[in-house]
Amino acid sequence: MISTSKVEAEEELQGPPEKYYHIWTKTPYDVPDITAKNVQSVEHHDGDWETHSHGSVKTWNYTLDGKVEALKETVVFDDANLKVTHVAVGGDVLKIYKSYRVGWQFIYQRGMEP
Repeated sequence: MISTSKVEAEEELQGPPEKYYHIWTKTPYDVPDITAKNVQSVEHHDGDWETHSHGSVKTWNYTLDGKVEALKETVVFDDANLKVTHVAVGGDVLKIYKSYRVGWQFIYQRGMEP
């Protein structure tokens, strides 16, 4: 029997969606500086580090519940919808789940569009 789960959440961010999309698509190496308590480092393995092309491979080293873990992932960008999808290809999360995919979509709050 196959079990799948989907969790959705909304978080209000200060600033335009393009700002946050840019961080994940163009400067993910800044994420450890922004969230040093949670994400300690990101390492690039394959693909273009400068453009972070679709399918580039990175390893994220992070802390979860006080435990240091790692996630090796590929990434897919949807520029038209400001959406980033991370797909696990290795790491601690795959010890728990057979597959793991997380996506971020950055949108304007209703009534705040330019």
